[in-house]
Formats: sequence, structure tokens, C-alpha cells
Amino acid sequence: EAGKEVKLSLANAVVNVWSGSGQSMASYVEDATGAIKFDMGLSNMEFMNDSIALNGYVFAQYGKDSNGIPQLSVSDNTGDSQVETTASVPASKVITLAEATSESALSRYVKFENVDFVKKVVDDWGTTECSLVNGTDTIVFFDQFYIFGYGSMPDFKSFNSVQGIISMYDGKYEFYPLGEYSANYTPAVVVENIAAAKAVESGTNVNLTLKDAKITAYLPSKYGGSATAFIEDESGAIQISGDVLSAVGVESNNMILNGNMYVKYVNEWGTVQLSAGD
Repeated sequence: EAGKEVKLSLANAVVNVWSGSGQSMASYVEDATGAIKFDMGLSNMEFMNDSIALNGYVFAQYGKDSNGIPQLSVSDNTGDSQVETTASVPASKVITLAEATSESALSRYVKFENVDFVKKVVDDWGTTECSLVNGTDTIVFFDQFYIFGYGSMPDFKSFNSVQGIISMYDGKYEFYPLGEYSANYTPAVVVENIAAAKAVESGTNVNLTLKDAKITAYLPSKYGGSATAFIEDESGAIQISGDVLSAVGVESNNMILNGNMYVKYVNEWGTVQLSAGD
């Protein structure tokens, strides 16, 4: 019952994610029977840390977060908890996508095997939504822990295996990747000029043919940021990110480029550019 204080017995309950690591606002703790979230207040207790096993018991208040996910928070008697800790390596459990979309799977650290990856644009701003799919079973794939950085999602085709936490947002089950994975990538799309590169979906890897393409408006790195520039051919022009400029050795205006360049077309919130490909 929400709001009720509980005394939770802990028997080798592993902290799969700890909020103190900076990856999450909450912690995810799992034993042989299931998993539950510890909110930030409970996560800040002195016995909490990353990659440990908890034994003993903890007093906490049971409730649910704004998305209906069961969680524990600090109660009046949390200070009387008795918890011993030992080092432990989080270990995921292999389940199917069908098994993942149930309340019993929430907050668990799981592994999916042989699943397809689907990415689609959902609005005019180039926002993408990603999913894992196996037949008719599917779950939203969201990089909550920034495993893949702050840019566009890599152009995955499928996963041989992928680990992560099961969660829920706005009534939909979600999967937050975490840990090692084995992926297959969609081959780069061959495009003959800049205009063709700008016609693909955001997040697509392209093999761009450069024919007398000229670097214009080169802006060197400043105040710790990265350089940027625009590249233009007969078909059009587009911005290039600093990581691409470094990779191809661009350091000034008016350079002429010929050949091929493997990059990713990105259109995020109206900003269009070529960034480093996968």
C-alpha cells in the first residue's frame, strides 16, 4: 500500500544502478525475486554505492513514482536500518520482449538477444523514437543513461545481445540500455552530393561523394569548444561538425575536397549538419 512503511529484508540484493554515479536520479536494486527503485533520498544513505550487494534490512516508505513505477523512499525509521555490503558485479537475466512488458519486469536488469532495432522520425523537428522489435513484440528503446553519448543514436540494425533496465514512461514500457552489447549496423547510404545527403532521414550514416566541394565559413575552436564549418558543392551546402573536420584534416577556409566521406546526417531541432558516422 502506497505511503506505508515497510521493513525490506535484503538477501544479496545487488545495486545495478546507483544514483550517486551520476547516471540516474534513482537507484535500481534487485534480488532473486525482483527489483525496485530507491529514490534519491534513500539512495543517499551511507550504505548505498555502485556495484555492491546489500544484506540485512532497510526501513523505507513504499510508493510509486509519477509513472507508476514502484519505489522506496526514506521513512521515519530508515536510520534504524541494518545493512551490510559486499562488492558485487551486476548480472543481467535473459528474457524476451514479451516478458519485459509486465509489471514484474519493472526496474530489473535484463538482457535481450537477437532483436531488431527500429528508428523512426516522429515530428517535423527530426525527433526520433527507437524501439526493439521481435515479431509482434516491441519495447521503446531510450538512452536514459547516455550510454551512446549526447548525439544521435547510432544507426543500429539489430542486436545480438543488449542489456539494460526495464522502466515505464507515459504508460509505455521502456528499455534503458546499460552495459555491454553486441550490435549490427545498417550499411551507410551512398549519396552522390550534399543535396542527396540532406534528403535522408536524420541519424542515417551516409557515404558522401565529394566533387570539388569547398570549405566555407570555417570557424576554429574557441573557449574549449570544437571547430565548425560549412561545405558546399554544386547541389547545396551543409554544416560540418568539428569531429569530422578533425578526421579529414580541415583547418581553414577555401579548401577543396574530392573523394568520399563517411558521415552521419543529423537534423535535430532544426539544426542540420554532418557529424561523425558510426
